[in-house]
Amino acid sequence: MAKDTIPQHPPTIPPSILLLIIDLHPLSWSLLSQPPPPNEEGDKIKNASIDLQGFLNVLMVFLNAVLASSGGNQVVVYGATSGRS
Repeated sequence: MAKDTIPQHPPTIPPSILLLIIDLHPLSWSLLSQPPPPNEEGDKIKNASIDLQGFLNVLMVFLNAVLASSGGNQVVVYGATSGRS
C-alpha cells in the first residue's frame, strides 16, 4: 500500500462550543426539589428529586469535563428566569 493512499486525520479534535440555557424559575425548582409521590407499590422513586444546588454541582462536573476534553473547547451558560437572563 502506497503512503499516499493512507487517509490523513487531523492530529486533534477541533475545538467546540457548548451553549447551555438553564431555566431558573423558582417555582420549577421548588417542584423538582420535592420528593415524588409514592408509586402503586408504595415506594418512592429513589433520587428522583433534585434541588438547584445539587443540579449545579452535577452541572459543574459536566462542564469541567467538556472543557478538559479539548484545550480549545468553550462553554457559554445563560441563566433565564421570568423576564430576566
